[in-house]
Amino acid sequence: MNLVEKILARASGRSTVEPGDIVVADVDRMIMHDLSGYLTAKVFDEQVGGQVRYPDRVVMVFDHHFSPATEESADILEANRRWARRQGIHLFDCGNGNIHHVAVRRGLIQPGMIVVGSDSHTPVRGTLGAFAAALGNDSHAGTVLPYGKAWFKVPHTVRVELHGTPPAGTSPRDVALWLAAEIGEGGLVYAAVEFAGPYVKELSIWDRWLFPLICIDIGAKCAFVEPDAVTEAFVRTLPGGRLDLLTRSDGGEAAEVLRFDVGELTPQVACPPTVGNVRPVESVAGKPVQWAELGGHAGGRIEDVRAAAEVLRGRRVHPDVRFNVVPSSREVFTQALREGLVEPTPRGRSDLVPREHGFQPGLQHGRDGRRRDDDLQPRAQLPRPQRQPGGRDVPRVGTLGGRVRGDRGHHRPAGGAAVSELASEPGSQGERVSEPGSQGERVSEPGSQGERVSEPGSQGERAEGRCWKFGDRIPTDRLVKTKYVVAPMAEIVKHVLEDLNPDFPRQVVGVAEPAG
Repeated sequence: MNLVEKILARASGRSTVEPGDIVVADVDRMIMHDLSGYLTAKVFDEQVGGQVRYPDRVVMVFDHHFSPATEESADILEANRRWARRQGIHLFDCGNGNIHHVAVRRGLIQPGMIVVGSDSHTPVRGTLGAFAAALGNDSHAGTVLPYGKAWFKVPHTVRVELHGTPPAGTSPRDVALWLAAEIGEGGLVYAAVEFAGPYVKELSIWDRWLFPLICIDIGAKCAFVEPDAVTEAFVRTLPGGRLDLLTRSDGGEAAEVLRFDVGELTPQVACPPTVGNVRPVESVAGKPVQWAELGGHAGGRIEDVRAAAEVLRGRRVHPDVRFNVVPSSREVFTQALREGLVEPTPRGRSDLVPREHGFQPGLQHGRDGRRRDDDLQPRAQLPRPQRQPGGRDVPRVGTLGGRVRGDRGHHRPAGGAAVSELASEPGSQGERVSEPGSQGERVSEPGSQGERVSEPGSQGERAEGRCWKFGDRIPTDRLVKTKYVVAPMAEIVKHVLEDLNPDFPRQVVGVAEPAG
């Protein structure tokens, strides 16, 4: 049996399992964030009731609503706090970091565990040799919380072997983006994906982390990297690290083996509308960038902060770009302080954002060069920004010059050059960029002629909502992640799939609750 099969067999009390078997397994850790946790707790209280069977196994991390801008958001966080105290579960309040990094760094994830979570990136824990899978909120409320169990179909295993050494300037994130496109969105439905090969073996834990992270994009159930000396060394650094829980495969054959050579791979960027639309960064060179971020469930690592500081030291962010650095955890922030990385990073329109998930709702206007991994287009409100997640260097270079650059020389910045000279200003020859309200785009002030603006929940409120930029004279109590929105969440969620099906908003019946 391989690692996944061994873990499922142990947790279900069996001596052996095979792909296709249905097992009911003990869950070692259940992890929720503030949004999914609220919905799960609500279902549990209304449909099940009572106390959580194993509260010490349940973790909730606040990382989406770091600083609630609305009364509704604040009420959700307070309800979560009350529920967590009543049930006695682990609670990490605002500012600890994003859900996945916090759980690992606090020693709550160990090799050999069965980990379930309501966030789509839950399988990333397979980096440590755990079986980790995303479940829906109702599954958590109906089986995991009251019984400490969940049922699974044992997945078939696909081994993905990566060979070769990419040229300088190509990061593991570039490889992961490219790999998601090569395999294809939904290309390995319900598979257990083992990432292996010489390239993976040479990576650190945090760079290996980027590969199970694409699990949701390729349709897999879970993903893992076979534990080795790198895994053991990392586990020793964790609070209560349990080397005795390390589980290794017997060397059995996978159902399928996919081999890829990454030796000539160049920096990559995922273009709208989905993460599967990946191209060499040269193909979008010259595109203006208004927003860049190091953050999200894969970003904000100390490696990312170091890379940003290297480029920004002695330089300034382009005046037309806003750049956010979001440390993934308190530990990363503290390490950045020790290494003197914090001072060089926030220069120009650059912000060091408190430890959280990042700018989750995607409510900003403009083209967004992110180092993140939840870049499905429907997460952005109308009018939708063009989100282009890239490798480690892509947002840094777009940040400096205001445009995506296609060369790879940026990883060794030349001293003394003014940042404004690194690329053309937006609006220069090659692409016309209109200011909001200028000819070519009409922007009405909220409440002015041409658009009626109602208070949230009042009669006549626009169902689709609308996002405003800074300076549009919207009351600050309607501020959401630095952008303004009129429609309440209950209306917003009706429109998340209208890119795929324009009739979706009219087909929604009852309450729509987003998860993961």
